[in-house]
Amino acid sequence: MKPRTPLLVELGLIAYGGGTEGGPDSRTGSPSKLRSGKDGSMIPGAVLRALAELHRADRPLVLLAERPDRWAPTRNRVDRALEGQSRIEREIQRGGGVLDAVLYLDFGLFSRRRKRREMLADLATRYGTDREGLIAVVGSSRMADAVRDAVGQVITAESTDDLVRTLAEVG
Repeated sequence: MKPRTPLLVELGLIAYGGGTEGGPDSRTGSPSKLRSGKDGSMIPGAVLRALAELHRADRPLVLLAERPDRWAPTRNRVDRALEGQSRIEREIQRGGGVLDAVLYLDFGLFSRRRKRREMLADLATRYGTDREGLIAVVGSSRMADAVRDAVGQVITAESTDDLVRTLAEVG
């Protein structure tokens, strides 16, 4: 059986955030900062359809997000982040897709590049592949810098159309 290599996508690319014109914003670092679009959904319809196609192609989806500040099990911010993650997962499922995981990366002052590399290597091992086989689709330069030396390929998407096109090509 061929290993199912996951596609890593920055959370802010698929969901509405603090962007202009109510569109997706890759600068949204945490699910707790996400908001709904004009139609009440957190994810644009075109993106939901592309994520459903990924699922039909048996390509696991792993979202990359910035770890919330002061990450601790009892903190209110973590609760909001996990609530936002649950909302995103439900919406992706309603659209016909499946969210396999959300990987929270630490960007704090004392975070280490080596730690992020190890986290992504562990993720690759769980899916039966190596780090060089991972593809990350990102929108922010911060996330691109964080994963560049830890995955095989980094693709930058600057808009919803770019993201949908990229998902179709790599899915």
